[in-house]
Amino acid sequence: LLLLSRRAGSRLLARLAPLGLLVVAMALAAFTPAADGVAQVGALPPLALPLALPSLDAALWLALLPPAALVALMAFVSSLAVSESLAQRRGEKLLPAAELRGLAAANLVASLSGGMPVAGSFSRSILLHEAGSQSRWTLVFVAAFMALALLLLAAPLAHLPKPVLAATIVVAVLGSFTLRHYVEAWRYARAEGLLMLAVTATVLLWSVGAALALGVAGSVALLIQRTARPHVARIGRVPGTQHYRNVERYAVECQPEVVGLRIDESLVFTNARGLADAVLARVREHRARVGEPQRVLLLMGPVNHIDVSGLVALQELHAALAAEGLRLEFSEVKGPVLDRLRAIGWLERYDVSLYLSHHDGIQAGAHELRASVADHDAPGQL
Repeated sequence: LLLLSRRAGSRLLARLAPLGLLVVAMALAAFTPAADGVAQVGALPPLALPLALPSLDAALWLALLPPAALVALMAFVSSLAVSESLAQRRGEKLLPAAELRGLAAANLVASLSGGMPVAGSFSRSILLHEAGSQSRWTLVFVAAFMALALLLLAAPLAHLPKPVLAATIVVAVLGSFTLRHYVEAWRYARAEGLLMLAVTATVLLWSVGAALALGVAGSVALLIQRTARPHVARIGRVPGTQHYRNVERYAVECQPEVVGLRIDESLVFTNARGLADAVLARVREHRARVGEPQRVLLLMGPVNHIDVSGLVALQELHAALAAEGLRLEFSEVKGPVLDRLRAIGWLERYDVSLYLSHHDGIQAGAHELRASVADHDAPGQL
């Protein structure tokens, strides 16, 4: 019946149908034997707010800290996921910091009355969205109606069949579920599509906590797998321009004496070990297909950060190239990265040439324009 009401085309009917079904189900359960053997909500707890400060036992707090931190993480992640889903539907901007402050305030108030941990409810949020909620005042009215229901409707609500209540929630949630996102993820990146399916199945068959752990572990594993080896592209000049592109994707020109390479990743601990091998492999390709080089010019524009492991990898690369009689040179280094290199005198120590543009580096001689950026006093953003 709920599905038929949604397909009838009338928004008013779709919104009122769940309420009507609940009223009819409660009446049948209360006055007829139709609900015999069917699980019902049962007696509701009394409306009471035993306000009191929580126990200030330090030992108890320390014992509860690890599980409380896990519960807080799960509450924030699940609430953020719900908020992001609804924000995308409505074209609204999500503010994670505001969500965190709201959750913190709600849980602080709940702690004063012995309440359960507070988090964003996916099913309730979808129900409110399907009902046409547009204002934050909706939750205030929901809380007021819940209080009135506990005071005035406790007896009728006790006869509410649980399957009917569950059906209203499931039908509302089904309206937000679409296979399109899974299909797009599968086509775009199969590993991420499989992870989405696995997390969804874990939520349905196990628990939200297990799904959260699987999602975090899987995402970290995919991130490490993607960044384990830095992508190093051999690039050449597009004829008639000063643009440089991947030789495997474009018809470009390469000069024998210089190997033009583009580092497409930040150099961090996850991928630093593979830098020298990747660069030397490209040098061998250039030597076999173009000619004997004298210099290796790295286009560093895509590199947003170099950590200590990345710096060590650059030093090892410099030594490996020097052993083959090749100079190491940089072009288009970003300002923050350049500031760090200059702060320790790395460019001067290893006599690394530096160019404002990659085209300048390709056209320059072995030492021309080498200090044009390294000697510049203003850090800037390149």
